[in-house]
Amino acid sequence: MKKLFIILRRDLNPGLQAAQACHALQAMNDQHPDVIMRWQGNIVLVSCSGMLELSELVCSLQRARVPLALFCEPDTGG
Repeated sequence: MKKLFIILRRDLNPGLQAAQACHALQAMNDQHPDVIMRWQGNIVLVSCSGMLELSELVCSLQRARVPLALFCEPDTGG
């Protein structure tokens, strides 16, 4: 795997986006260590408009069997 994509919500402030990107990388490492072992170090940050678009994207990725990890911020109600 050459690139690791982290999808962030544009409706969150930049500081929270940065924190969630770090948490998402850790979640991916915890849930899919084999994928992280093959990862060659490039990270691509992309954004979606909000929770609805993110949920639709997650469903599409799951249907395509793309390995993914989700992180929900407990401090903001998930």
